[in-house]
Amino acid sequence: MTVQAICGYYSFVRISYADARGELHIRSLVVYDIYIFGQHFRFERACLSNVCRGTARRSMRSAGGTTVASGTRMMQAPEASTTQAIGCPCGRPGCSGPETSGGFGPVLQGLRADMQARTAGRRAQYDDLVAQAASLARSGADEEAAVTAAIAAWVASAGTFGAFASQELEEVLTEIGRRACGEDIAPACAKPGREVTHVCHVLTGAVGIGGHTRMLTRWIGADSGRRHSVALTRQATVPVPDGLVDAVRAAGGTIRFVDEVRGGLIAQARALRRFVAAADLVVLHIYPFDVVPSLAFAAPGGPPVVFLDHADHTFWLGHRATTTMASMREAGRGIMIRRRGVDPGAIAALPTILDPRERALSRAAAKERLGIDPNTVLLCSVARAPKFAGMGAFNYADLHVPALRRHPNATLLVVGAGEARPDWSAAAADVGGRIVALSERTDVATYFEAADIYVDSFPFVSITSALEAGSVGTPVVSIFPYGECARVLGNNMAGIDDGILLCRDPEAYTATLSRLITDASSREAHGERLREDIRRHHTGAGWLAALEALYARAMAAPRPHWPAAAIPPPGAEDLDNCLQLIVGGRGEERYDLSNLLRGELGLLPLKARLRHWRRLLGSGHLAGRGRFGPLVFLLPEWMKTRLGRLRRRLKGDAAKPAVQAPRAAAP
Repeated sequence: MTVQAICGYYSFVRISYADARGELHIRSLVVYDIYIFGQHFRFERACLSNVCRGTARRSMRSAGGTTVASGTRMMQAPEASTTQAIGCPCGRPGCSGPETSGGFGPVLQGLRADMQARTAGRRAQYDDLVAQAASLARSGADEEAAVTAAIAAWVASAGTFGAFASQELEEVLTEIGRRACGEDIAPACAKPGREVTHVCHVLTGAVGIGGHTRMLTRWIGADSGRRHSVALTRQATVPVPDGLVDAVRAAGGTIRFVDEVRGGLIAQARALRRFVAAADLVVLHIYPFDVVPSLAFAAPGGPPVVFLDHADHTFWLGHRATTTMASMREAGRGIMIRRRGVDPGAIAALPTILDPRERALSRAAAKERLGIDPNTVLLCSVARAPKFAGMGAFNYADLHVPALRRHPNATLLVVGAGEARPDWSAAAADVGGRIVALSERTDVATYFEAADIYVDSFPFVSITSALEAGSVGTPVVSIFPYGECARVLGNNMAGIDDGILLCRDPEAYTATLSRLITDASSREAHGERLREDIRRHHTGAGWLAALEALYARAMAAPRPHWPAAAIPPPGAEDLDNCLQLIVGGRGEERYDLSNLLRGELGLLPLKARLRHWRRLLGSGHLAGRGRFGPLVFLLPEWMKTRLGRLRRRLKGDAAKPAVQAPRAAAP
């Protein structure tokens, strides 16, 4: 029996042994008491699918070149790296799979065998929903079919079982859309060579947190010579961010709340189709499960449609309704071609846009504003809480413990992770409280300016935040332990691939942080190089040139471009395994069909709504639902939306009405 490694910040042990037949076995185990070479091992439990969940609590001894920290929960890996590649089942030349160093490899390797068991139920549920949607469409129950298709798309995007697109769902939505929204609204808009003077952007929802809405706001501001309008398909009662409202007003456009149209998804699709009739170009910035644009633009006629691939790591709908795909990075373009079946000739590049900016505060002044000692070397990360989710035995706080223990003058500040993080408490205690988590906030510029080093979120990167940090001259460090076929999960974007300090394992990550913490001139040099790369590709003339090329490609493209039977079947490569580990295991209750349907009852026709309402009431899924109880689910969604917005307006919390279009008006 041999111990291959004891590594990470948990006592993660990988043991290899040969049985009586000479076959090699590898197990990953959680160790609480271990004596190496002839003495006993005591295991709290074996890791489930090689995912270690324990912590070391007893004193360990050093043996065989392995350094063990006595009396603490953290154990150091051997100084000599033993990084190995694990072969990827994708079979692509040059893709070796994830690295084994630091314990990530065993976690991901174990997940390969476990993936089918974990996703079989979700895939079966998805297949059943797709079949239901097709059957309902064939019977003429178009509204119910559209709602079912939306639920199926949500299961596919959240369930991460290897599907990036669906030929069947696209065909169902195209059939419904052509039947229900088929009027030829504006054939003149589709003439090749028409100048783009008016762009209509379609969003599922606009929110203040994250880069999605900020990119649109900056897009409108940078493209100042054109008129820009916005249609929102599922904004509900959430206020539209003031920055977007102001940008649309300055561009001479209007905002249309499609979800308050009387009726269901088909009525919304018709309203959207009418709203964009006078535009020269439509751009979709939609969520993966939004079916309204697929219905609205299924039939010929109307302006060309661009799909912005802002969720390039997951399943989404919209292929058949789209003229041109806008890819934000090369890794996403590769997924489009390889996993979605998109014609490379239909793809144009459009990187994320940033505001050209200079520092408002020096680093010392920004630290002072935040109440941070100016002598502190500040490591900072900014992202939404799900991007810091635990990954097996590893979590984001633990990843930084080695560097923080080596450097008492360094502190990690994580904005957006949430102030209540019990899973981080042990790591924070290990470094004397120098790991601080804050809740999400919209005004984060001061944190970027205060940071000496920006550390990317993990296991899910935040590209926009990394770009914003780099734009003020802050060096960016990111960890990427996955295989090459999973590059879409890494922090890569046009012009900055060489500027971000990318590490393949925790040991290299710790070494890189240590070098930057101790060398201010190195921080300055890396930060300045990244700042110049970002300015060249993501601001000003460089970004506008990419935008003009996208407009020209879209106006000249044939419609529709989508070939028949082009979407590949779901895959099973390390990209899918990593996605399952990162975002696919957040509780089976999220995939309960009754829970999913409950949220969509208001979109169903009255007869179908009553039928499903009675069933959900009998099963207890409508219990304990506020002052009006189950009765509120009988209201149509458009009515709840209007009432909610009226209540906000009366409280003075509604979006500025000056840019809202009348219900039946076009932009």
